[in-house]
Amino acid sequence: MSDAQVISRRERKKLTTKTQLLDAARVLFAEKTVAKTTIEEITEAADVSRATFFNYFQSKNAILQELWVEQISSFGQSIERQIALPITTLDRLRNIFG
Repeated sequence: MSDAQVISRRERKKLTTKTQLLDAARVLFAEKTVAKTTIEEITEAADVSRATFFNYFQSKNAILQELWVEQISSFGQSIERQIALPITTLDRLRNIFG
């Protein structure tokens, strides 16, 4: 493993914390809607402090934007996988939206 591939414990912890916040927000937004979800609920579900939330995101909208970027990226990857398959366009659309 090269030096560029080694992630420090601190960086792994930061990544884990950010992932916990994103996962908690994703679940709460789906269950309660964005408007009805508070930062306190997100931090409670992620088991971090309010201050920690603000170390990663400026606002609830900022975490929503990051989730949106993840979703768009995932959708793009799904489309690319379908384009690589030797199937009809109709079948690709069925696979993506079905």
